[in-house]
Amino acid sequence: MLYYKQISNPIFLMIFRQGIIQLLNIFMTIFMARSLNVSEYGYYVAILFTLSLCVIFSGSYLVSGIIKTDSKFDYRSFASFNHLIVISIAALVAIMLTISFLIFRFDERILFIIIIGILSIYIGSFQAVPTALMEKSIQFSNIAIIEILQALVFAATAILLVINKLEIYLPLSLLIRSILGALVSQFIYPSLPRISRLDRKLWGLFYFGIRNQSSQLISISKDSLMPIIIGSRFGSSMYGQMSWAQTAATYPAMFMAILQRYYFPIFSSMNDEHDKSHNFREILWLNNIIIAPISLILLVFSKSIVLNIFGDQWLASMNAFYIFWVANLFIASSVPCMSYLMASGRDELQIKFAVLWAILSWVVGLILIQYMGPIGFAITNLVIQLTNIFLFLIVRGKIRGNFFRTIGSAWLTAVPLLAFAVILNFCFSSLELVPLLLILFILLITHVIFITFTCRTRIRKVLNLLRGKQ
Repeated sequence: MLYYKQISNPIFLMIFRQGIIQLLNIFMTIFMARSLNVSEYGYYVAILFTLSLCVIFSGSYLVSGIIKTDSKFDYRSFASFNHLIVISIAALVAIMLTISFLIFRFDERILFIIIIGILSIYIGSFQAVPTALMEKSIQFSNIAIIEILQALVFAATAILLVINKLEIYLPLSLLIRSILGALVSQFIYPSLPRISRLDRKLWGLFYFGIRNQSSQLISISKDSLMPIIIGSRFGSSMYGQMSWAQTAATYPAMFMAILQRYYFPIFSSMNDEHDKSHNFREILWLNNIIIAPISLILLVFSKSIVLNIFGDQWLASMNAFYIFWVANLFIASSVPCMSYLMASGRDELQIKFAVLWAILSWVVGLILIQYMGPIGFAITNLVIQLTNIFLFLIVRGKIRGNFFRTIGSAWLTAVPLLAFAVILNFCFSSLELVPLLLILFILLITHVIFITFTCRTRIRKVLNLLRGKQ
């Protein structure tokens, strides 16, 4: 009876949301690659990049300070200030766009993307405050539903435009996605802007949001530089190999990274430091116990998975794959750690680590790529991941109990699974797709049953915590 209420647990809905969106992304990548030529596909990739910018600049990070406060205040005045900032950013981008277009006369399709992007950012700002309020009240079921609807509408609009040979209008899928999200969010949590004086005590919440948004901008700037460097020096195909290796190797940890949005309001709602410290260790254990078995199976059966699912053309990237895989060991713990620190008043560490990682990426990455080739990108990522040790030491100094023992106990539960996986991989070194999937399924199900019986009480406790039953 342990899992009879899992579907009502927001954490499982967020994982379900992540799974649906990832499947949609895979489907859209395949569909667009088969339906568009190289130039049109590049146009679609530019739209996806614009989508990520819309999420950042629409104010969702800027108003995240709402989650930290336990007091009631006029959210509409808060929303009006957010709109003012978003409009200012949109106006600045529009001015820069006009000047750039007059000077450089770049592709009109890019101009269309930017214009639609500006409109999407502004409309998306109507979704920012309601989303923050839902996160604050742990209503992640509503968030999951809204974001799944947005993903479905974005995909459906893009597919219809491509089928009808209207690829030039693909940016409209961004606009329709933003309109849907704003309408549904405002229906759930009405918070239309209202011009009024912003309470002085809320300025601190905006400072928190500014630091949060700045760290996201630094992160996206860091991630945008490496494609340019590797692509310009070694060709786009080499960057494609490195990008694939990173995505495939770190998929278990990155899939769970969405839960940072969930952990932050959970920790923010806890006032007692002793309870917060204890509950943090439980969530840290849960995050690792989910990622550990998936990561280890991926490592053991990596070559069989690559051959049967991705194709033998990616075998040349396996050395980079193994280096990138190490990130799973760190991301599994760094996500709840950063959420805990942000909720404990140490949110400045987020932007400090973002700056550190950007400097390492730009300086160490350039040097290693210069002397070691594309594999230097993977080694740079490993160096960046190692800096998470400093993050762990900071958290260990704030909590009660053994931090590293909590992580180790979660990974030790996967040792029997690892042993069986190694034996099976040795006995069946060359597997076809169906037998491979069957073995992976049996291993994971067996591990879930094993964990259910050996850690039943602890899992029930963590699930109750994540439902808000502290």
